[in-house]
Amino acid sequence: MLLIFSITPFLGLLIEYLFTRTTRLCILVVAGLLSMPLLMDYEYFIRNLITLPELIFFAGIYSLLFSLDFKKSAKVMSTVSLTVALVLVLGYATFISEMGGSQTVERRWEKNEYRIEYIVDQGFAGHELRKYELRKYSFIPLFIKKVEIVRDTCSNNCCFVDFSEQHIRFNSCTGELKSQTTK
Repeated sequence: MLLIFSITPFLGLLIEYLFTRTTRLCILVVAGLLSMPLLMDYEYFIRNLITLPELIFFAGIYSLLFSLDFKKSAKVMSTVSLTVALVLVLGYATFISEMGGSQTVERRWEKNEYRIEYIVDQGFAGHELRKYELRKYSFIPLFIKKVEIVRDTCSNNCCFVDFSEQHIRFNSCTGELKSQTTK
């Protein structure tokens, strides 16, 4: 996923040639606004959708920076050089992160304004980490926030998961979500 940012210079050059400066500024502002949930620890309810506004935002910045009075050949050469450098750096980072392991969502439940996911996190070596992630939708159901993670310590099909910070008890066998009263 990280490697996709290596096309930022070409996308920025394309934006520069297709749109006027005012339109490019509008694109930059809209993409920046669409990237704002990341600053508030939210994400879009579809995983990795945040990448598209961020990509357009960085490409917009690139198009504005290189819209100065450079020759066309200098712009193309700098774009190609930067793209090659980004492919090498981000390709290496992607390779290293892929070697680090993987996360798989085994089950997903949607209850009220919550999403509960049972995730198996397998690292490069050692045992896997099984956990439950509790996510809560914002008042605009386009955004979701990870509010609590509970490690699955039960090895023989226990049904109850207590999210103590949110005072919620989840039954993974029936999919029932109950609010716990604090004492």
